[in-house]
Amino acid sequence: MKLKYNLIAWSLLGFFAAACDPMDDIYNEIDAEGTTNTQTMAEYVLTDADYETISSAAAMLWLTEYTDSSCQARPVSQNQIR
Repeated sequence: MKLKYNLIAWSLLGFFAAACDPMDDIYNEIDAEGTTNTQTMAEYVLTDADYETISSAAAMLWLTEYTDSSCQARPVSQNQIR
């Protein structure tokens, strides 16, 4: 009986796994359209205002990430062995 149920289960699994490809029509439409890839190289020179923005963002990140008291080391005199 167990063999019968396993055989039915594996047959159904195989049927549903290989029965259809619902994306097949979409893939065919995309292939029919063709693709045009354009690649251009953009060059940007940082200005003083850009450097100020970057440095202030980095400082703000440092303040929010690394000034939490749980992350800071305490002086040896405050460490107590329990």
